[in-house]
Amino acid sequence: MTHFNDLDLRVGSIIGVKNHPDAERLYILLVDIKREKELQLVAGLRKHYAKEELIGKKIIVFANLQSTTLRGIESFGMVLAAVDKEVVALLTVKKSKPGDRVHIDEVSKKSKPAERIAFDDWKHLKITVSDNHVIFDGKILKTEKEEILVDKKVENGANIQ
Repeated sequence: MTHFNDLDLRVGSIIGVKNHPDAERLYILLVDIKREKELQLVAGLRKHYAKEELIGKKIIVFANLQSTTLRGIESFGMVLAAVDKEVVALLTVKKSKPGDRVHIDEVSKKSKPAERIAFDDWKHLKITVSDNHVIFDGKILKTEKEEILVDKKVENGANIQ
């Protein structure tokens, strides 16, 4: 069973955005997480954010999610967002730098994440929103410099996907 400490959640800066050629709801994002190579992520954000809004935005990325192909394009992780009915709100930071790790406490801060996690293995981890903060097991997700927030107003209890 997957635990929070198995997740490799990182701050990423969006450095490129293009429309998916075969899906009107998807973008192909290029995200800098301060590794040797930027991550290519396919994300269903096209109806919720303009390309210009995304460039330079610092988001939270699930960096050790097993890669998958979405409509013919490979995605090497996942952008985390709160979903509340029709509202999609990205998890964001302002002070943290690309590559900074997200944790909930001293144990998770020092833990070594799993090599790869299958999509179905992480879905049971209930990460939600409370007063625009991102919460797991009653603890606020944060980096060394700040707490993780959502960039749009969503209802308390909105799920992170």
